[in-house]
Amino acid sequence: MEIQIKSSWKQFLLTIFILLLVVNLFAQWEPDVRLTYDDSYSYTSWYNARCIAATGETTHIIWWDNRNENFEIFYKRSINGGILWGADSQLTNNSAFSAFPCIATEGSSVHVVWVDERDGNYEIYYKNSFDGGTTWSPDTGLTNDPAPSESPSIAVIGNTVHIAWMDSCDGNCDIFYKRSIDNGLTWELDTNLSCDTSISYNPCIAVNDSFIHIVWFDDQLSSGNSDIYYKRSSDGGITWSSNIQLTDTVTYSIYPSIAVSGLNVHVTWHGSRDSTYNIFYKRSTTYGNYEIYYKYSSNGGATWNSDTGLTACPLWSYNPSLKVSDSIVHVVWHDNRDGNYEIYYKRNPTGNMGFLENSDKRLNTRDLRLFYHPNPFTEKTVIGFKGSGVQEFNSQLPNSPTPQLTIYDVSGRLVKSVPLTHNHLSLGIDLKAGIYFLKADGKSAGKVVKVR
Repeated sequence: MEIQIKSSWKQFLLTIFILLLVVNLFAQWEPDVRLTYDDSYSYTSWYNARCIAATGETTHIIWWDNRNENFEIFYKRSINGGILWGADSQLTNNSAFSAFPCIATEGSSVHVVWVDERDGNYEIYYKNSFDGGTTWSPDTGLTNDPAPSESPSIAVIGNTVHIAWMDSCDGNCDIFYKRSIDNGLTWELDTNLSCDTSISYNPCIAVNDSFIHIVWFDDQLSSGNSDIYYKRSSDGGITWSSNIQLTDTVTYSIYPSIAVSGLNVHVTWHGSRDSTYNIFYKRSTTYGNYEIYYKYSSNGGATWNSDTGLTACPLWSYNPSLKVSDSIVHVVWHDNRDGNYEIYYKRNPTGNMGFLENSDKRLNTRDLRLFYHPNPFTEKTVIGFKGSGVQEFNSQLPNSPTPQLTIYDVSGRLVKSVPLTHNHLSLGIDLKAGIYFLKADGKSAGKVVKVR
């Protein structure tokens, strides 16, 4: 089988490395990147507020620090997937305490909430940007009552912005919600979602289409222990379900986080059901300090890979926040390896996609050959893929998908996929000069070439 690839590239050298498929091919975490450089303390938010957001290759980071001898909200962004970062932008500027920010994006719209004490009491404030973080609106106060309003969480879909927080305005700490249906220009009235006699803490909100999902922790059963509760709206936040208790333990379940994809709703939390606190970062066996750990599932959460340590510094790493955009996994946290807490970032450009082997029966890689000509070339090259014929392949796996030629860029992003259904195929592509990975078959067996 021969694949002819026509390209508009100008003349440059072609370098090809023939690679057998390996587990986690070019699926590596890059080194830590320090994002803040000042003598003060810089913090990501506590209580699972999301401090990172991304749309395409634009990645947004939010944090709070006291570089000006007062805690303020700061922001920075990368427009190339986390490779290079812009300068810090100070989003608040007042003599009061500003902290615990949370960020969400929808296209070029960026929305931020935080806790602010400028009114003499903790209140929730909001601002937005409609040009991807270049310019920002004035601050908007979303709460105004004598009781503290804390722990905001934000989500956005389309022009509708959803916010949840905890508030004691009714004499008891409850979970409140409000929304804007015009991109933060105007806001509807507050809605008390938990509305009970117990104490409700630290909500986390997620949205998918018209479904709004919220989790928090609560001692609703007056047992002296905290459990995780959930409720949802199926009409965009107009009406809400009753509270649903997700945990029932004799110890503590606290600080929940929620994410949604399609009909799947995922919740994690910090718990001590075995008399030992277990959280999304663990105590390192190398330094005996708190470090950031990561794990992933490639099959919708049915199975999970082993823990991957993302940090290994001699001091403590805290409060990670994670975001996936296209194939890139972004993580931000704060740690004190530099003598004071600074913001750190790292990324995995392929999202641990890799090309993973599995137990499916595939073509024997010893029967496969990849070849190319000419080298160097000017406007086209021919990539040849030889092995068992397509018909023989399909007879071995009658229920298998059609073999593919897949093309990836250097970050692991899929550029193009073409079915290998004929003995000869001409494929026209328009790609910029650079490095690309071409994979014949596109499944778990085959060969990969690296094209420069």
